[in-house]
Amino acid sequence: MIRQNSGAVSNTFCNDIGIQNYVIQHALLSIRSDDLFCKGLTLKHFYLLYNNGEGGFVKEDLLEQAQAARDGIEQNVTHFKQVLHADEPHMPMSEHCDTPYECPYKRYCRRLKAPSRKTDTP
Repeated sequence: MIRQNSGAVSNTFCNDIGIQNYVIQHALLSIRSDDLFCKGLTLKHFYLLYNNGEGGFVKEDLLEQAQAARDGIEQNVTHFKQVLHADEPHMPMSEHCDTPYECPYKRYCRRLKAPSRKTDTP
């Protein structure tokens, strides 16, 4: 169960429960099928408890919304894994490194750009 303090279910929470649902479903898939304790375990509810704006709370089952968001999340996870396994992009340092703010990776990029220095040691 998730608790939210706003008076309605926001898109942010629907996206969040979609991600949580994806993680939970994949965790359940990784459980060995011959494990009798966990065999057939499925997610039946995904409750959100939120403030109704009048001093009370509303409990709403958002499992359907969580499952609906799953396809997009699955596509994003696949794309993110491809990005992580790909080579770094080759982009020269330029104005984009300081606009709209200074990039925290500038030192890293400068090291990549600098020619390697080899010293002869006896």
